[in-house]
Amino acid sequence: MFATRPRPARISGLLVTAIAVSAGLATSVPASAVTGPEVAVGQVPALARLNIGDEANSRACTGVLVDQNWIATAASCFAATPGTPVPAGKPALKATATLGDGSTVEITEIAPRDDRDVALVRLATPVAAVKSVSLATAAPAAGAELTAAGFGRTKGEWVPDKAHTGTFTVGSGSATTLAVKGKGTDAICKGDTGGPLLNSAGELVGINSRSWQGGCLGARAAETRTDAIGARTDDLAGWIRDTVRPGVQRDVNGDGRSDALMTYYHGDSRIGFYSALAKPDGGFDEFTAGYTVPANSWDRNAMKLVTGDFNGDRRTDMAMMYRFNDGTIKMYTGLADTTGHIQPFTSSYTVPANAGWDWNSIELKAGDANGDGRSDALMTYYHGDSRIGFYTALAKPDGGFDEFTAGYTVPANSWDRNAMKLVTGDFNGDRRTDMAMMYRFNDGTIKMYTGLADT
Repeated sequence: MFATRPRPARISGLLVTAIAVSAGLATSVPASAVTGPEVAVGQVPALARLNIGDEANSRACTGVLVDQNWIATAASCFAATPGTPVPAGKPALKATATLGDGSTVEITEIAPRDDRDVALVRLATPVAAVKSVSLATAAPAAGAELTAAGFGRTKGEWVPDKAHTGTFTVGSGSATTLAVKGKGTDAICKGDTGGPLLNSAGELVGINSRSWQGGCLGARAAETRTDAIGARTDDLAGWIRDTVRPGVQRDVNGDGRSDALMTYYHGDSRIGFYSALAKPDGGFDEFTAGYTVPANSWDRNAMKLVTGDFNGDRRTDMAMMYRFNDGTIKMYTGLADTTGHIQPFTSSYTVPANAGWDWNSIELKAGDANGDGRSDALMTYYHGDSRIGFYTALAKPDGGFDEFTAGYTVPANSWDRNAMKLVTGDFNGDRRTDMAMMYRFNDGTIKMYTGLADT
């Protein structure tokens, strides 16, 4: 079926027919599952079985762990109906992943590609006991042999208890797809959409997408073709890295390098926000201006500034807590544009004057406290009765903030404010920003503490 350089009409016909076969076999599940031998212990430890939906509307797919929090699979597994786009965010149907260590974890987020049938799905809790798959950085050559793995149907079982593998030969492809053909009677059937295609080194080169299903249980009796289409992943290493471990600090233009950001308080009371973009060798270009606050507009002493990616676009923005003369406190955000410059600030959450917040009792930081890919505003508040409270204002998709809500509060007469040094970071690797503290006791002992962020 696949020649080295097939005619476009033949490829188009195959894909359309494959989609039609998939839709005919099940109302909501795309085609794919491997009919070869069972996966040997330790052969593909990162393999995962995905269950999507409930008893009335359920489907099964396969995926592969690429990070302790993320699985790579096919976006089509989560489509409401075959062929429809899959939106980013929380799955429309309840979804879980069963990993190689036997644990079952809820899937809380989908990050789909818009150019091929690939998605990364985030797990509610990290899976540290299972080794993630390695990523290939080069496409397999025509004629190379790949291993496919999955939990779907075989030639004789509807729902196998164990995963199976098959050997497939690479044929033609495109910038985003791999065409493969089963070796011997190996075939990809229903249930393993999203399963991995691995090269001889065990590296991920593709994700199973569509198949003719020749010889699979439930397929058309006359169908013998074992050709299949996978989505390439060898060129997605950067996207996968940025999705599973986002947050290069102070990267205002989103190129993966931290930049220098300068707030300059001019003598005429103007306030300018400047960026010096980092170069590949780690040096900097000249500082260039973004937004400049007009003279006689803002009081330098009434500003608390923090940086973070507050709208989730992988560019570092500027957030500000500002105190007005009447005691009102308001949150502002200055988003970074594609050139790496801070734009004019827009307001969101307002603390009314009658709330009685003491400006000198506020310590403001930023970090992604709930793991949604947007930095949030984190406030340590030193109450007048010596209690110390940790508060979070979650960032919204537009970069604005919700109201501050309380986390842990230190009881009165417990901690000395002057004995604390606080920093933020993801200290347990769950993609949520935590708070760490170095604390000095009266006897000179210094101890490290961590306050983890919950979901």
